[in-house]
Amino acid sequence: MDNTDLFWFMVISDTHIGRPLTDADREHLTTLLTQDRMTINPKFIVHAGDSTDHLWCNPVSGGWPCDHLEQWREYRKIVVKCAGMNIEIYSDAPGNHDQYWESDPLTLYLGNSVQGKAVKQTQRSWVYTHSPGSRKYHFINAATPHPEYHNAVKDGLNGCPGQLDETELSFIREALEKYSDANLSFVFGHHPIVNLLADQVQFVDLLNRYKVSIYSYGHTHSYSSSSRTEGGTLLLNASSLWEHDQYALVVVDNDGVSVTPAVRGEWPIVLITSPIDKNLGGSNPYAYAIASSAKNTIRALVFDENPVTAVRYRIDGGQWYQMTKIRCVGGPHSYLWETNEWDTTSLSPGSHSVEVQALGSTTKLNTILCEIIL
Repeated sequence: MDNTDLFWFMVISDTHIGRPLTDADREHLTTLLTQDRMTINPKFIVHAGDSTDHLWCNPVSGGWPCDHLEQWREYRKIVVKCAGMNIEIYSDAPGNHDQYWESDPLTLYLGNSVQGKAVKQTQRSWVYTHSPGSRKYHFINAATPHPEYHNAVKDGLNGCPGQLDETELSFIREALEKYSDANLSFVFGHHPIVNLLADQVQFVDLLNRYKVSIYSYGHTHSYSSSSRTEGGTLLLNASSLWEHDQYALVVVDNDGVSVTPAVRGEWPIVLITSPIDKNLGGSNPYAYAIASSAKNTIRALVFDENPVTAVRYRIDGGQWYQMTKIRCVGGPHSYLWETNEWDTTSLSPGSHSVEVQALGSTTKLNTILCEIIL
């Protein structure tokens, strides 16, 4: 398969700019969007909501009520002024915290988020093509905050429910239909599906009907990619950048999707992009089998701030074999690595593990499972 037909993007969530008595919220977002982004060079970044905190107040800067507009100004200072983000490379969905204490929920979001200010809507649909005339990929940011729960106390006491009303569902439905010819579709929102109220059945039906590859969300402040809808949509929960310093990296390689969690400033990041993991999401319906052949491809992205001295692979815990550096993909030490000499003729039909190990700032590896057929 062509090793030029791949791209990758970052999913961040729960930055909570405005948390009191800490600088972690601002430090984590600033360095991710500057230093880490330069090393990884993603095509774009999606923020899955709770950009600002809107909850706690810093008694040093004025106490109650919170200056929510100032939190948004701080957010824009980091994202737009410092990091140079714009709607072409950065899209931020609304979260429940982004509407707290507003009589007209999400007004500040519409006036100050990158997406809200650019498109004047709480939802967005856009298309990306890797190169002119190449495959088409469709993305949607959904607005899942429930407008009746803009009171933080009420929201918390009721388990922070989300909602997609009929207007919001219609937007998603029409966008998925309009771009039904896309090779892959991805949907982002803040709430897990289980937190949506009566509309979750309709939403899941849309994900399944249009074969959406990933529904990615935040809210829980924890990472998971271990489940799918019945139609095969991967449920990707991005952790909190503010609280846990984590984000998710998604790679599309010839329409094969690979995912890994990552920690800000922790290197190297290693992600096998070909073959794709048959266990991604528990059971990956889009995984392809590998034929028994003397020459097969293993491909991996390795991102590091420091030189990577070697990248190697092994099968089922066996002997290590070296991979070849193909081309620079981000910062000066971030490269695509590959081998086309993977001999599968001696492997029995069935599942086998593939490990890729990189020796760089530290030693890291990525492991997947693939299926060998005769």
